Amino acid sequence: MIKFIKHYSKNKVSLIFIIIGSIACIQVLSSIILGRMLTKEDFGMYSFVFRTIVPLITMLALLGQDIAIVRYFSKNDFTHYNWKVYFKRISSAFLIIISLAIFLISLFYKLHYSYYIFMFLAIFSNTILNLIGSLLRSKQNFTASIFLTRGTIILFVCFVVLLFLFNFKSIQSFSVLRTLSYIATCIIVCLFFFRRYPNGSKPISRSIYSDGILLWGIGLTLLVIGRIDAFFIVKYLDFKAVAGYSILSAFIQIYDFATQAIYNVYSQKFSSHYKPDLKRFLSKIILIALLISVFYFIFGKPILHFIFKGKYDEFIFLLLPFCMIGCLRLIYMYPSCYFIGKSDTHTLKSFLKYNLIGVFFNILFIHLGLKYFGLMGAALSGVFVWIYRNIVGYYLVFGDAKKRSMAL
Repeated sequence: MIKFIKHYSKNKVSLIFIIIGSIACIQVLSSIILGRMLTKEDFGMYSFVFRTIVPLITMLALLGQDIAIVRYFSKNDFTHYNWKVYFKRISSAFLIIISLAIFLISLFYKLHYSYYIFMFLAIFSNTILNLIGSLLRSKQNFTASIFLTRGTIILFVCFVVLLFLFNFKSIQSFSVLRTLSYIATCIIVCLFFFRRYPNGSKPISRSIYSDGILLWGIGLTLLVIGRIDAFFIVKYLDFKAVAGYSILSAFIQIYDFATQAIYNVYSQKFSSHYKPDLKRFLSKIILIALLISVFYFIFGKPILHFIFKGKYDEFIFLLLPFCMIGCLRLIYMYPSCYFIGKSDTHTLKSFLKYNLIGVFFNILFIHLGLKYFGLMGAALSGVFVWIYRNIVGYYLVFGDAKKRSMAL
């Protein structure tokens, strides 16, 4: 037993899995508190702003630089390069993109002006944290990277507990404190990071920008597929439906932190000199997916009823399609890590093209699904699109691997 514990404590994926799992549990705790304290309409509004718009615009503003950093600096120590000038340039681009995105959102959704301020501050802070987290991940500082990109929720839960103790239940209070959790974390991290890591003199290749744009397009299509459904649910249904959809989405996050644990470690490994073994990789992934699915099928319904006191029992029908999506996302990890670390520019361009087609199908399926089947239609559209992404992903991986073997 002791040997077993020592073995898994040294395994980076297992360690990151535990860390992300712990943070995910804290995030679930925040969802439980907010789900109980806020009305369904208010919780739907909160989810729409902080769980849909903030991560979507963050991905948009990053321009793929978070992924390009890992791809570029996994073989080259970033402290040998003039990374501070690069950081300032890309941060300026963030400000412009975020401002434009917030303006466009204001044209479509008539939210209170305060929410646009919250979104701007939260998104900019989140982009900076993601950028720094990627620099740390390139040096294999996986634990620190995870806490930077996901740790704001820990501070937020501390704030939520204070609100709970003082019986504050307004959505405005939660929104202010969620924004502060991003800002405070960003300021503290920047002060530490800029003092801790020296700036080198080597110029950074322009390929970090061009490859970043391709990876950005791929990553953005992934995020759009995962998040765009909320925009349509708001338009076709209401914030109550968004609340139920968000609760079930958060409820199955064990899939998410398993995915993130694998991605954080293996995307860096694939970018170095690691030689992947497809059969071994997939056998582990499928086993993980089956174990998580069995847990949800047995305990999902009673746990959901218990933690929300039956408030969201009517949405339990979403559990099956969401579990299917979780399994498909895990299986997709091999092509995802491969494209970041091993593929050439031509393969990245092909994958981006297929992903754009996938986004079109996703929008079409969501539109038809919501129209004829309600929330179940939105969930099933995700299943169909993730099947498509896996087919395309493995097709391109095998094609790229064949080209490499012929070139040797």
